[in-house]
Amino acid sequence: MPSLGPSRGRRARIWRRRWLFPSLLLLALSLAAAATVGARHLAQTSETPEPKAPQAQAPLAVEANAPATSASPNHADPSEPPPAGDPDDPAQTQYLFGKARTFRHALSAAGLNTSEGAQVEQALRGKLDFRRCKPNDIIEIERAESGELTALTYRTSKAHWWSVTRDARGQFQASAHQLPETKQRLALTGTIETSLGAALEHEGNLSGLAGAFVQVFGRKMRFDRDTRSGDRFKVLVDIKQLGGEFSGFDDPHALTYESQAVGTLEAYAYRVGRKVQGYYDRSGNAWEGGWMRVPVRFSRISSHFDLRRRHPILGRVTPHLGVDYAAPIGEVVRAAAAGTVSFAGRKGPNGNLVILKHRDGYTSYYAHLQRFARNIKAGVSVKQGEPIGHVGSTGRSTGPHLHFGVKRFDRFLDPLEVLHAPGPALTGAALQRFKAQVSDYERQLKAAKRRS
Repeated sequence: MPSLGPSRGRRARIWRRRWLFPSLLLLALSLAAAATVGARHLAQTSETPEPKAPQAQAPLAVEANAPATSASPNHADPSEPPPAGDPDDPAQTQYLFGKARTFRHALSAAGLNTSEGAQVEQALRGKLDFRRCKPNDIIEIERAESGELTALTYRTSKAHWWSVTRDARGQFQASAHQLPETKQRLALTGTIETSLGAALEHEGNLSGLAGAFVQVFGRKMRFDRDTRSGDRFKVLVDIKQLGGEFSGFDDPHALTYESQAVGTLEAYAYRVGRKVQGYYDRSGNAWEGGWMRVPVRFSRISSHFDLRRRHPILGRVTPHLGVDYAAPIGEVVRAAAAGTVSFAGRKGPNGNLVILKHRDGYTSYYAHLQRFARNIKAGVSVKQGEPIGHVGSTGRSTGPHLHFGVKRFDRFLDPLEVLHAPGPALTGAALQRFKAQVSDYERQLKAAKRRS
């Protein structure tokens, strides 16, 4: 049968002639255009740029072990450079501890020679725990015009520092310093607009108190679901200050919450000495009665126990077998009940994890920790409230929080149901003492007002 068209080999040759040569031509044109642009860019970069006005620099460097001029504590505007000061003063330089492996390495990175570092470390031995040094700790160096080291200050916070100075014999001597702590009783009231935490933050950096409301009233109210704009609250609490600056707060004396969803909730602390024994309503009925205690001071519950929760990272439905307490990194995590450490280490998506075994087949889980408390390892017994670690965001986590889980035998339980089980009421002499305390709390709450 005769061929009806060109052979396969001929068709291939025709295709190559039709498409190969135009493709090569297009490639050549592209290379030529790129060369033109490159030449133009080279010509532009070879020109001398016009000088730009200098920009103000931040007064404190934040790079690890990078020197920074010390800013005056009275300098009001941090966006402007600090005042020059007296040029006759010895040069003072600040360094961050940074990623130094040891205290001696941090001193070396700050410019101290081997002899100076050894003398400073010896002077501080027994006064400063070198194992607790943190990356943001500050080392301040002072030298004479001759270059001789005259003083060193090691600061862990605005309220705590250690100073090393030379005595009359030229020997280094160290001393520890701490600003005095003061307390101020605060009776505060406010109205909810978006959330309880936001309302407390608006009243002056007190969002951490929201955790107390959630912890105490959690048996009657879900603050993530039942909060309404227009709800009102009152709190009586002692605010702690160091050097005139806010540093924290004690357990509240009294809490009230007027909810449009569940009604008015009132809780009063029953104190024996300085210790809070528990929170009760005005009749002496316990708000908290479970044998476990909330393991961390938190600002809000970011995720509840939910067998059908959609995972925020994986994007699929996976059981959330615990409760997530949002809290700042480094916040102390405590044992919810007395028990024995069965595991302390890194465990996949849980990050740094501590597992405690308790009585009656109960087990508690503490995940995503930044680090473990000292001496926490498998086999160690812990008491209720004993520190076991610090809040972090290790493992599969979207932000700093503590994931707290409770299991009995082979079944995970909602931790809030265990924590908020009803407890015994006060009776007898204890009830009479409590009612006297309530009268005092209510008298102070009547003076509650907004701070802002």
